[in-house]
Amino acid sequence: MNLVYFLAIIGIGYALFIKNADSMWLYVLTVVFIVGYLLIVRPCTKRHVRDVRKAILENTTFHELRDVKYSPKEGVQLQQIINSGLINDEHPKSFISRQHIVGTMDGIAVEMADVSFPIHEKGMNNFFSGLYLHLYQPGAACSPLNIREGNLNKLEGIQQQQKKILTDLCSFIPGNCYLHMEGEQADLLLRGRFIDYRINPLLEIVEKTLTTDPIPEVKQVIKLFVLRQNKQ
Repeated sequence: MNLVYFLAIIGIGYALFIKNADSMWLYVLTVVFIVGYLLIVRPCTKRHVRDVRKAILENTTFHELRDVKYSPKEGVQLQQIINSGLINDEHPKSFISRQHIVGTMDGIAVEMADVSFPIHEKGMNNFFSGLYLHLYQPGAACSPLNIREGNLNKLEGIQQQQKKILTDLCSFIPGNCYLHMEGEQADLLLRGRFIDYRINPLLEIVEKTLTTDPIPEVKQVIKLFVLRQNKQ
């Protein structure tokens, strides 16, 4: 549908602007195709993209989660991120969160969502847009760990396996990872990684498409959370 629509528009544009055709029918066709795009093509495209995204999540992120609840139009609350201690700003002027997911994995409560809000970084006002992840396990005793802006320089006594996970987390977009682990919970902010990531509607759907995890960091953080509990 998208290909037919854009080819038709290109054809009409060629006739109007290259061939200088001056026909009332061409203008009528232009209006018809634009209305058809708004009423038919765009809604079908959105539905297709939504279905593909859900199928990918079910085969990857949701695959190991239990009791999954997925609410694309809902999100986490700003106060939850403030309480995590990941950001310095107490009350960002604007905050948006969508694509809310909750579930459990091996006794760990998992919650994640896309978030966007102003943030103060390196003495400058900036904007954060990416993934927020919260883990909680009653009775856990996770060793304290704090990462700000992907800075691993001050870490001491980190086992090699844990260090590799942290390096992978912080290398997706250097300087854009915020992580806090302590006791029963862990919180992560990772700029540039989204549940609602862009999907090309013309993308060919093959097995690899449906099995490539769009947010592999979730499993990495869960693994790190478990390893920190067994550190001593």
